[in-house]
Amino acid sequence: MSEHTKPQSFSELYPGKYLKADDLQGKSYLLRIVSVSVEKLRQFDGTQAWKVVLTFDKAQKLLILNKTQCKALTDITGSEQFQGWQGITVKLSPVTAQNGKPTIHIAKVRMAEPLSKPEEKASPVVTFTDNSEASLEVPTAPVLPLSSNGTHSNPATAYRD
Repeated sequence: MSEHTKPQSFSELYPGKYLKADDLQGKSYLLRIVSVSVEKLRQFDGTQAWKVVLTFDKAQKLLILNKTQCKALTDITGSEQFQGWQGITVKLSPVTAQNGKPTIHIAKVRMAEPLSKPEEKASPVVTFTDNSEASLEVPTAPVLPLSSNGTHSNPATAYRD
């Protein structure tokens, strides 16, 4: 919304500083963590508590992490040290928590593997159906022919052309 446009909703009139699941509008986003801070924030009951707050590139809002999200980042990065999380790219997705409330799921982004030669490793094939859903087909290895005694023939030559 620009400075000269009249707000059309509550969230446009009073935009929050912190990212909520609803802000993602049902979509997932890949974002790089540019800074991690620990701040004392007011809770719903009026008390103060220390919280981890993430700043992302390409995002105007900050994300306050709950315990589950902190654990996810610890698992993703392999580090409990908050500063070790800087520079990591994560996937943020809106989900419903076990308590029925909307939340943001943080997932690891798998980097593309280098292309391998066909004889070394078969690559998965991703296809899209008409309704734009991706399906993953993983090629299977050829079956080794059995010899007359019920064992596999020479494995050293079984895959040669």
